[in-house]
Amino acid sequence: MTLHSLVNRLHDGLRAFRTAQGGNVVFTFALVMIPMIGFVGAAVDYSRGNSAKAAMQAAVDSTALMLSKEALSLNSAQLNARAMDVFTALFNRTDVFNISIKPVFTSPEQGSFRIDVAGTGEVATTFTKLLGHHKLKVNVTSEVLWGMKKLELALALDNTGSMASSGKMANLKTAAHTLLDVLKKASKKDGDVKVAIIPFDTTVNIGKSYQNRDWFDIESIDCNGWKKGNGCNKTNWRENWEGCVRDRAQPYDVLDTSPTTADTKTLYPVYDCGDIAEALPLTSK
Repeated sequence: MTLHSLVNRLHDGLRAFRTAQGGNVVFTFALVMIPMIGFVGAAVDYSRGNSAKAAMQAAVDSTALMLSKEALSLNSAQLNARAMDVFTALFNRTDVFNISIKPVFTSPEQGSFRIDVAGTGEVATTFTKLLGHHKLKVNVTSEVLWGMKKLELALALDNTGSMASSGKMANLKTAAHTLLDVLKKASKKDGDVKVAIIPFDTTVNIGKSYQNRDWFDIESIDCNGWKKGNGCNKTNWRENWEGCVRDRAQPYDVLDTSPTTADTKTLYPVYDCGDIAEALPLTSK
């Protein structure tokens, strides 16, 4: 074979190689596989991160609710420690590290309260680590609002004769004290919560400070029988009165109709107090 023929063959071969398309699929597939693996890996890592975030959000929500019950009685250091203790007990994802839980307790306005809990953490990547992303950051927040602007509560406590048996009176006192403790903890400042204590009975000691009001019926009761031997009469009963009244005539004994001298049935009969304690008006003390 001559040199000229060899050169021509080599030239034809190079031209055929240059125009050939049969092997392009291999090169194209090899090039496309790199970003495809990256996208699939990113999706896997994102799914793991999203799962960790959902679990962390649920734990932070529960932590915020738990703290709202205790925040009023905790200082800042105690609140931080309690938040971490509660979160740790609820969150069991070992793939999340560098966890931080930060609670913030505030009172936006009188009688209302707010606690914000922010949680952060990190999740190690797998596939996307090859692209230089070694971890995913997880951030969650939760907010709880509660409270009351003002509360005025009157406790009508039964102290009739039926309460003397089966420990009823002792249980009533325990329940009343428990309620007062709860209200005291819920009160941020004096005056947020006021409580009055009124006996549920036919006779109530309203106190002698009301003696000059025109609420009283002194015709329907024997003043001397009320305080025997003291010379009590319709004109001097105020000097001997200890502050007690009985329930009104029917139907006003079960109505809140205002008393008026035009109808004596709406007035309150004065009565002997005996050892009846004075009713407690609304107070925050």
